[in-house]
Amino acid sequence: FILAKMLHLTSKKRVCFVLLFFSNYTSLLSAIMMEQFVVTLFWLLLLLYNIAEKKQPNPFVLVASGGVIVTNLVCVPLLSNHAFTRNYKVWIKDMCRYACYFIVAWIGCGQITTLLNFALGVDVQLSHFGGADVSLYERICQCTTFIKNYFLTPEAGPSNITQIGCTWPSWQLTPVTGVNVVGVVIFILAVLSVWINRDKRSSLLAGGWILFSVFALCILGWGSAENGLILYSLYFGWPFLTLLFQFVEKLENRWHLQFVLPAVCIICVIFSLICNIPALYEMIKFVASIYPG
Repeated sequence: FILAKMLHLTSKKRVCFVLLFFSNYTSLLSAIMMEQFVVTLFWLLLLLYNIAEKKQPNPFVLVASGGVIVTNLVCVPLLSNHAFTRNYKVWIKDMCRYACYFIVAWIGCGQITTLLNFALGVDVQLSHFGGADVSLYERICQCTTFIKNYFLTPEAGPSNITQIGCTWPSWQLTPVTGVNVVGVVIFILAVLSVWINRDKRSSLLAGGWILFSVFALCILGWGSAENGLILYSLYFGWPFLTLLFQFVEKLENRWHLQFVLPAVCIICVIFSLICNIPALYEMIKFVASIYPG
């Protein structure tokens, strides 16, 4: 709903967007298996909404967004209404004020140790989850597969040995072995959407978040050790849906055809539900049989 509001959609388009959002695999999975990234996404989008609307954020929104996950802080330089190139003194003053918010909040919440050991913590986390032994090509393969898996059910099934060495039966993603063509096509369409919608602040923010996700997932290799990235799909996948929606919306406006967007949305929702619901049902059946309690 925050995204729909940020996109300035009419009531008809808002319905289409929400239906699309809740029919993709990641949203359906997150509704069944609540995970921390549901809360993380909420605060991220609320912060981005303030940026898109050029509103000074409430200090609570700023601190909460960075508090749930530190990577949200990458958006902070965009919060100032004064560009660095035009008025760097005011921009620096705004950044110092925001930094004070975080420091005071962290100290007030008893996180002074986390603050002092921040650099060490980042290094340890990256070495553990970053997949130092995973090549750049393998990371690109995982990233393209993650883009496709955001929308449609991934290749997965029962496994007796998990990625972290546990021996109980579990539902595991199939190891990624190559570049996913569907993911590549979606990525190209998203980049094209950023270009043709470059006059919209929401499109630029979505494109920027894709750029950051490529840096985090491909360059840093965050989560690549787990081979799948499905855990982070809710957090990093939303701009692809947003930009694809804006891409179709742009074509509809250019062609002056009011039925294109609803028709495409209906087809995509039906196709997504047909693909995703049976796969989720199989996973739930497996879980019920293995963990009946």
